Amino acid sequence: MLDNKNKFKDAGICVGLDMDGVIFDHSFEKIRLASFFGWTLDRNQTPSEIIKKVLPQDVLLGVQTRLYGSADISSQLIDGVIETLDIFKARNIPFVLISRRKIPSVAIELLARNGLWGKYFTHENTAFVERPEDKNIAAEPFFVTHYLDDEIKVLNALSSVPRKFLFDSLGVFPKNELYMKVGSWKEFRNHIC
Repeated sequence: MLDNKNKFKDAGICVGLDMDGVIFDHSFEKIRLASFFGWTLDRNQTPSEIIKKVLPQDVLLGVQTRLYGSADISSQLIDGVIETLDIFKARNIPFVLISRRKIPSVAIELLARNGLWGKYFTHENTAFVERPEDKNIAAEPFFVTHYLDDEIKVLNALSSVPRKFLFDSLGVFPKNELYMKVGSWKEFRNHIC
């Protein structure tokens, strides 16, 4: 496997990607699930770092369990994902998926159902980890040079990655001097290609 990862080092660039909130838009599903528990959410309250401050812990846990415990959710691909991954492939820009999904088989099933598993992501360029700092450990063997995530705490933990991007498709985070904020895949792609 390490020999296979040398291709990432030889490329000189490797893009690391988060899954939830970056590849998949769960905002409407979070709103639906919160309402199941009697809570009303605005779409701008659905990013992971914000929803934790809005919902009580027990409700948040119920939403997360249902959202991440099954691939039968109605989350959509974020606009521009497929186009960007096709461009990366065409230009031989390696990319990896590093996700904190607790049940990898559910994540893989969701990726497969949306045409991403096998075509863009495989066991060779995907890692499932537990904590934000584990994303850094997973990024190192791939020589990740650019990372796209929707959580500041994760970007803070990526000490080995030189270029970190905060994905803010809803425009809810203030400008951050530490990370380049991007609102779309096209905007992110323009920093890579």
